[in-house]
Amino acid sequence: EVPDLLVKTTDYRKMKEYLDTNGISYLDHMETEVQYRNMVTMINVFSYGFIILISLVCVCNIFNTVSTNIALRRRDFGMLRSIGMEERQIRRMLFVECFSYGRTALLIGIPLGLLCGWGLLGISYNVEEVSYTLPLAELCVAVGTIFLVIFASMTYALSKLKKDDPIEAIRMENI
Repeated sequence: EVPDLLVKTTDYRKMKEYLDTNGISYLDHMETEVQYRNMVTMINVFSYGFIILISLVCVCNIFNTVSTNIALRRRDFGMLRSIGMEERQIRRMLFVECFSYGRTALLIGIPLGLLCGWGLLGISYNVEEVSYTLPLAELCVAVGTIFLVIFASMTYALSKLKKDDPIEAIRMENI
C-alpha cells in the first residue's frame, strides 16, 4: 500500500516556518513560480501600455500630417476647382496620394520591424532556444490599420475642404 503523500496547506506552512526558524536553506519552487508569473504579468502590462502609447502617437502623427498637408493646399484645390476639376477627381487624386504615404511607410516599416524582431530573437536565443515564425496575422493587422488611419484622416480633411468656396480659397493666404 502506497502511503498518502499529500501535504496540506497547514503542514506546508509549519514546515516552512520550521525551516526558516532553524536557518535551513531551501528552494521553494512554488514561491519561485509565483514570483516568475508576477514578473511576467508586470512586463506584459508595461509592454502593452508602451505599445498602445506609441500606437496612439503614431495615429495622431499620421492624422496631423495628412490633415495639415491638405489644409495647406487649400489654395491649390481652390484653383483646381475653379478650372473645372470635379470633387470626385480631387478625391481620387488625394486617395492616390494617401495610398503612396501608406505604401512608403510600410515599405520602410515592415522590413525594419522584421529585422528588429529577428535581432531580438537572436538576443533571446542565448537564453532559451526559440523558433522564429513570421507574424503574418500581425502584419495584416498593421497594414490594415495604417491604411484605415490614413484614409480616415483623408476623409476628415476632405470633409473640411468640401465646405470651402473655391474663390475664397484662392484669395486666402496659407495660414
